[in-house]
Parts: sequence; structure tokens; C-alpha cells
Amino acid sequence: MKYLKLYESFRLILEDNKKILSPEKFTIQPYPIESDNDKNKPTLLLIPGGGGNPIKDYEYIAPLLKATFNLITFSYDKNVKDNGKEKCKKIAEQLKSYTNLSILGFSMGTTFGFWIINALKENFKGKFICIDAAAPNAIAPDKYVSTTMKNNTMRRYNCVTFPFYEKDSIKSTNPTKDEIIQFKYTYKKEVHKKNPSDFDFTEAQLSDFDFNQSDYETWRKSKELVIEFIDEPFKEGVGEHYPSKMNASSVWKKGVKQEEIPNDGKTNIEYIKSIITLSGIKNPNNVWIVQDKFDSPDKKNYYSDIKNGDRSFNIDFLQSQADGMVGSLQRNPTDIEKLDDNVECLIIRAGKTDSGTLTEEQAKEDDKGNFPNDGTSLTVIPGVEHHDICKNGASQISVIVNKFIV
Repeated sequence: MKYLKLYESFRLILEDNKKILSPEKFTIQPYPIESDNDKNKPTLLLIPGGGGNPIKDYEYIAPLLKATFNLITFSYDKNVKDNGKEKCKKIAEQLKSYTNLSILGFSMGTTFGFWIINALKENFKGKFICIDAAAPNAIAPDKYVSTTMKNNTMRRYNCVTFPFYEKDSIKSTNPTKDEIIQFKYTYKKEVHKKNPSDFDFTEAQLSDFDFNQSDYETWRKSKELVIEFIDEPFKEGVGEHYPSKMNASSVWKKGVKQEEIPNDGKTNIEYIKSIITLSGIKNPNNVWIVQDKFDSPDKKNYYSDIKNGDRSFNIDFLQSQADGMVGSLQRNPTDIEKLDDNVECLIIRAGKTDSGTLTEEQAKEDDKGNFPNDGTSLTVIPGVEHHDICKNGASQISVIVNKFIV
């Protein structure tokens, strides 16, 4: 009856396969997926990451778990400024009737999971799994941005297939993993080793970064046609080859640089199509567009600009989080709270980071001091990144979750 009442209460709707959640935030409800909701199955709470959208984060994982678990979730407003720990206490009150409950959190969702379990105390008998976060950081709120920026670096080149580029120019959309690749700067090893409490990563300078140009050039050689619109990083102004100008800086066919093909007044899409035709390429999916800037109205959104672009955007976003609910969810660095050792905890880390391949040994060292408790175990899924682990790592995550909980 408990699951039936939940469905009646929150009026879960499944129309034309469109998943819809109740609009109430911080309210436990069934995850919107067709399921038998067998009362004999254990319950798994799916907590979303920073966007607060469980449908987006668990779109690929939930279908692989529904046969084993009754799935429940909640959504939240990522910009809320309320006290996060108080919100977790209210969630915990709603969960006290669940006798066979485990929790799976992604990214910031692991932080919510930590404080929910902390509030449940002895009422929580299940297990806790953290997807690509150690949950939560043991840092002062004013160090949150610096700590997060340590693991986020600037993009140098953004590379997308021409069909996606054309589609995105009409209506902004998200690319699949096969439609985009980004080449990023990395912090120099001596910089990355620094403690965010001693070195402010938001104030990093160009001299603190490295970029492996040979990785990009190797990738470029592997593609049938690459059309670059690159002014090179940190050049002032919009530049001759800025996307809105649409004069390709270079065209590469199977790694060989082609003669310059100037734009004679065509629109950007027409110009690229003319290059494709002149190059004899039949399949547009084999054509890649490379930019070092967004074609944004303010002409400042460089991918690789210290003061503008995605780096500045990330810092501003993280600062808004630190000033809001996220800041209230960090653990006290001078007296680090931990979950009871009776709670079995597992961290699943993405094996590909801005700094390269992540091993279990490196992950344990990076997360040292931020484990939920002293008995926490850790595993790494190779080849996936933070932003795509819930999609491209879904099958591995489902196997790990089933093995760890059931």
C-alpha cells in the first residue's frame, strides 16, 4: 500500500514515454519509470547532481536498476539559498518508514546523501554509494570554489561534427559523446599538488597550466576533414577567424593542410558546405569544426581565456553555490563529521579527468579525508568522465550497485 499511496499522492504521469516528476522540491516520490514496485524488493533513493534533475542524471541508470529495486527520488532547485542540512533532515523524516533503503547519489547528490544518512542515524540500515564524489568536502565554505576549480580546467579547443554544428546553430542542443571532443589545459604537476587552502585555484595564471598540442594534432590526423576557426588563445578582440567572421584559419584533410579557401560572402553554414564539397567529402559526419571561442553576442566567451569564457562562468557558478545551499553542506574541516562505521559506503570514480587517467590509488589519495567514513571502499570506471559517467558508465554502475547492495 505504501508504494500505491505514493503513486496516488504524486500522480506520476507517463505519457508518450515522457517522464514527468511532481513539481514539489525536496519531496520523496517514485522515480518516473514503469515498474512493478514489488514490496519485497529493496528501495533505492536516487539523488541527482547539481542541477537537481533526477530524470536527466539517471535516465540511463534507472532502467538497469528497476528490476532489482523500487526506485524513489526527489528534485531540488540548484539555486536555492536555504540551509542544506535542514533540507536533508526534512528528507530523512520522509524516509523513516522505509525499512530496506539504500542511497545512490551522483556528484552533489552524494553530499545530500551523506547528511540524510547522518540525520536518519540508527534508522538507516542500508548502504551508500557515491558516484564520482567523495561526499561531502571537509573544507570551509570560502574554500569551496578553489577546491572545485582544482579539478576543472579551461578548454583550449572545442571540436564538434558538422551535422551537430549546423543543428546547434539553429537551436541550442546538447551533443552526444560521438559529436564532440574537447581538448583542455591541465595544471602543471607542481601546481595541482598544492592545497586549495594555501593556493587559490580561481586565481591561477596561464603559467600555471600546460597544454599538450601533440594530442590535438594526433586527433586531427585521424579525421577525414577538420575545419579550424582558431585565433589562438588569449588574442585580444574577436579575431580574423572568429566564427562570426567565418574565414577558416586552416583546413586539414587526413592530417594534410589544404590551400586556403576564403569566404566570398557566404553564410557560415554555406561556407563550410562549400569547403566540404571542394574537399570531396561525401559524409558530413566525417567533418569536424574546431573553435577556440564561442560565437557569443559579447564576443568575449573564449574557451581558453583566463578572465572570460567557460573558466569565468564556472567560477561565478561555483561562487553562487558556495554562497547558497552548497556552502552549508560542507563538513567542518577542524572536526570532520563521519558516518557510523556500520554504514557500508562505496565511491565510484570516473577514470578520465582533466589531468589524465585516474587510477584507484590516485583516487584514494585525492579523496583522502573526504570519505564518508573510515571503512569506505572505492572503485574506478575507466574511460568515462564526470559529465558522462551516468550515461557511458551506466551498465558498469548498475552491475556495481547490484553487487554491492543485493
